[in-house]
Amino acid sequence: MELNVTKPRPEVTSLAQKFLKQWLDKRLPETTTPSNLVHAEACRLSFECLVTADDAGIRRQAIEKAVGDLIRHIKVALEERNAELRGGVAPLGRSAKIAS
Repeated sequence: MELNVTKPRPEVTSLAQKFLKQWLDKRLPETTTPSNLVHAEACRLSFECLVTADDAGIRRQAIEKAVGDLIRHIKVALEERNAELRGGVAPLGRSAKIAS
């Protein structure tokens, strides 16, 4: 038996990218997140993001197609925000930037 899995269309993925970029711009904290809490905060924000996306008609699959693992993506964004606020560089040169 073969499962019928619907893949997001390119325009849906583009919409998901735009949504996620705007959501992160609004929702990332304006203060540093303690390094021992970054993963927990990324998990919390990931759940919040998926709820908001679902309300906007954007499916989890479209977001994951756009950025891969959402928790990891948000964790990197938090680390980058921490580095910016501290005047440094994000760890390991990773980037959570989303191509426009």
